[in-house]
Amino acid sequence: MKPTLLIVDDEKTTREGLRAALEERYDVYIAEDASAAMGLLESENFDVMLTDFRLPNEDGMKLIARAKSLPKPPICILMTAYGSEELAVNAMKHGADDYIAKGRLQIEELEMRIARALDQSTPTEKLLVRMGTAVGKYWICKRTPAHAAEAMECIGGSGVMEDCIMPRLFRESPVNSIWEGSGNVQCLDMLRAMHRNPGSVETYVAEVKAGFGADRRLDQYVAQMERELSDLSDLEYRARGVVEKMALALQGSLLVRHGTPAVADAFCASRLAGVSSGLTFGNLPRGVDCAAIIARATPLVS
Repeated sequence: MKPTLLIVDDEKTTREGLRAALEERYDVYIAEDASAAMGLLESENFDVMLTDFRLPNEDGMKLIARAKSLPKPPICILMTAYGSEELAVNAMKHGADDYIAKGRLQIEELEMRIARALDQSTPTEKLLVRMGTAVGKYWICKRTPAHAAEAMECIGGSGVMEDCIMPRLFRESPVNSIWEGSGNVQCLDMLRAMHRNPGSVETYVAEVKAGFGADRRLDQYVAQMERELSDLSDLEYRARGVVEKMALALQGSLLVRHGTPAVADAFCASRLAGVSSGLTFGNLPRGVDCAAIIARATPLVS
């Protein structure tokens, strides 16, 4: 049986276009306004509701709030052409599970969002995915521009020529944060996940602690992260720092468990131990096995 999807949008071309694109994977229903949507929601159980923000008689956030009050509420995704930080925060306060910028709407991305929401994992895995998605989204958005700039620097002068892909990659590197919510919104999403999903912090910490004992620098860093998470005072003010620590701790834990030892050691030394700032690429402390790292990254030519 296909998952049921309700699309709410007052523009007929948008409704029909989304239905045509998604009906192969989902049992799609459509509504042109909030009243029609609530009529369907009260008579059918939907897995997902995808609603526009601007609707004729009631905006999408109010519709989401009403949908979440139902005995079996759907997963709610808000589409918006406006993409402001304030709107994203309000959407989360009203119960939106996700939001997507209409101006850059791609069917493939939308399908991934819906599939993620419908992922049939264990309750513990769902909590980890919810927290990990929020943390990863923030950290990837913040690191990508610096990574793109470093890549251009490595390539040299040809990296700024328009017949090379690098200028486009560099220009687009901050776009995710602009369209999908600023860093503050992404951190608020993590805080929302903490408060609305009991056990989510404990699940995240348990995943990070799966690497306990492999590297003392990681162990010390995780202990510091736990102290930050347990202190709820002015957490919104400290959110960026807390989310950064969560991202680095998870990276370190995954590397010591599954990565190349030389890479894991370099990461813990440069990002977790405080020996170097870790803010710029290539800033590694003494004692790192650079030869092994280079050998790992060097293509094998037959």
